[in-house]
Amino acid sequence: MVIVQDSKNRVLFLNEYRRGLNKLSLGFPGGNIEKKEKPIQAVKRELLEETGLVARNWKLLFTYSRHGTYNCGKDFVFFATNIKKLNKKKEENSQKKWMNRKQMIKNLNGNKFETSGVLSVVLFYLFKKM
Repeated sequence: MVIVQDSKNRVLFLNEYRRGLNKLSLGFPGGNIEKKEKPIQAVKRELLEETGLVARNWKLLFTYSRHGTYNCGKDFVFFATNIKKLNKKKEENSQKKWMNRKQMIKNLNGNKFETSGVLSVVLFYLFKKM
């Protein structure tokens, strides 16, 4: 997944349907790594597919295991800035929401981040002061 930060220091969230929750939930752009694809290639592709955005500056922030007991895979968390919109006719996700720090804290206090990965990344971002 990727934390996309714009020139106003706002972070991009997607409001997507999550099967396990049976409702819409806030999250970050991202997705699965395809065969023979590196994590950075996958996240750049997913950002473009989901939002129509590209970023010039990329940084790997951290990786984590989804579940220590069941080995469900590893997640890679990137940070991207210097973004621009490409002319793309259709995006996978049109429900985008840009949030500043205050809005993120309000959503955090309101339990709006419902998955452990998203919650962890939001907390990392808030405490790291990027």
